[in-house]
Amino acid sequence: MDFSGKIVLSFIEEDNVQRAYFRIRPLLTGEGALTKQDIDALPDDGYLRIVPDKNEQHTFKDRMRSLGYLCVLDLKNIPPETIKIRNNKNYAPARGENNQFIVYSDAVQAVPPQLVYEVISAEQGDKERIAQSSTALCYLRSGGRIYGPVSRATALDQEGACQLAPDSDGIYAVTFPDGTERLYYWPRREEKPAQRPSLLQAESSEETTPPVQEANPRLNGMPLYQTVARRPSAQQRAHNPLIEAVDQQMRAGRIEAPGAVLSAGVATHQVENPMEAFKRSLSALWPLPEMQRQAVAHMLSLTGVQNILNQQLAGRGDAAVLPPCAPGDEGYFASVRRQNGQYPVCLFCVRDPQHHAGGHCFSCLHTVSCASR
Repeated sequence: MDFSGKIVLSFIEEDNVQRAYFRIRPLLTGEGALTKQDIDALPDDGYLRIVPDKNEQHTFKDRMRSLGYLCVLDLKNIPPETIKIRNNKNYAPARGENNQFIVYSDAVQAVPPQLVYEVISAEQGDKERIAQSSTALCYLRSGGRIYGPVSRATALDQEGACQLAPDSDGIYAVTFPDGTERLYYWPRREEKPAQRPSLLQAESSEETTPPVQEANPRLNGMPLYQTVARRPSAQQRAHNPLIEAVDQQMRAGRIEAPGAVLSAGVATHQVENPMEAFKRSLSALWPLPEMQRQAVAHMLSLTGVQNILNQQLAGRGDAAVLPPCAPGDEGYFASVRRQNGQYPVCLFCVRDPQHHAGGHCFSCLHTVSCASR
């Protein structure tokens, strides 16, 4: 039987308490009670296995138990493309799974109070018998008189309570799985479909109704000009000076990959080239004579500077030799020039052990013979 678009009053039971397995057996629709042929279409026992919906994995067991033994299979507002009843992949009668079809739990709901009413044998005011009704509201049958609805909780008449004829439409005898039979009253509620105009009425309305023409509006504001179509540009980011400054510095000083093989957990950071910093500092202080002397004195105090300077000056050829003075000049080396026609040469000898024995501290004089020009 196809239950699509219907609400089905169903019997629900927990057939496996240890595993919290539930199943339902359809009983009644607004069109009448299900026949034996309808039940036989659901082998083997005429039930549908309930499968938890993805949205209630944690509340499935408690909600199913709160429904009691009566519920509704609500497929009325389910889109046709949504399939709530499927074949049971675990169907295996040999292993105890006798339910060939499954239904998702979101389609199994409590019985709405004013959808269907049980008709029970009781007098008005008999709270004990009325409390045994399977629906929240019920009708009372006494002899050939049917009266209701009456509240199961309070046994009081509800709004619109009246008598029903025993042969009224909508009263059905329903057989439960245990063989017992009960009466239920499902009032017929006609839902008027939305009226759609026929094709002839639509054409006639189009002919008789003239199109509404709007008056030419008066345009105000900036005139519009046709422009050349441009491709839509990518969405530009909002201007942020701080982000732009950081991005510019990161691009200017991007960290290159290290030449050595490092482990994955080693942290790296950018290091400034010391030679570049030295050149900038020396260029900044060299215009000042006092700073020049301090810089040279500091350099000469460093270990190994003499050998480096001797190598550099010897390579240039003219930076380490003082040119001889002209005859008659009075200078620091006048007395030295007069001896044997030799001329002095000044070489830097900083902390050289060979000259410390001679008393030299920072420099010494050597005499060499020079050919006359």
